[in-house]
Formats: sequence, C-alpha cells, structure tokens
Amino acid sequence: MTRPQRIYAAEGGGEITGIIPRNNFIEYRWTPPGGKDTLLLNIAGAEQTGRLFVPI
Repeated sequence: MTRPQRIYAAEGGGEITGIIPRNNFIEYRWTPPGGKDTLLLNIAGAEQTGRLFVPI
C-alpha cells in the first residue's frame, strides 16, 4: 500500500484542510463560497486525478 500524497480533513467549522503527510505541512485551507456556515460531511476524493469533490 502506498502512502497518500495528500490528506483532506473536514471539520465542523466549514473548512477543508489539505495536509501533506510526509512532513505534516498544511498546504491549504478552503472554505465554500458564500460566507455561510457549512457542515461538510460528505466529501470524496478521486484517486486517479487527486481531485476532491465537495457537495455544497
């Protein structure tokens, strides 16, 4: 099993964090547009493309 190049973490404040696990570096933080509080429960990642899908 290969180690992932990036881990995505979603928390109750409506933010998704992209983390590089080899050095625990937070690469970016993303919040959905619109300025509304959003509970991000259902996210999916595409292994082949590295894209993250977030329903908003």
